[in-house]
Amino acid sequence: MGAIDAINEGADLQARGLALRITGIDPAAISIALGTQYQGRSCKVWAAPLTVAHVIVADPVLVFWGRMDTMDIDLGETATITVNAESRLADWDR
Repeated sequence: MGAIDAINEGADLQARGLALRITGIDPAAISIALGTQYQGRSCKVWAAPLTVAHVIVADPVLVFWGRMDTMDIDLGETATITVNAESRLADWDR
């Protein structure tokens, strides 16, 4: 299954990031993740309420927009891939 870290907000002008996690991956499929150029690509997270039938109730809201930064892979019986994304404000700091 997948998970997304809590999206932090604040009154100060500070770059914040989040982690996107996928678990239960067959370790043989890790080569796909390793062979894909992800760094610097756009990362958008939308929030949308769903019905029981998984139909969107209202217009989705963009809650995070940034760029993918690093990827961590934990191997075991199944693999876990975590991609960290940074806010577009990180460019401001540079």
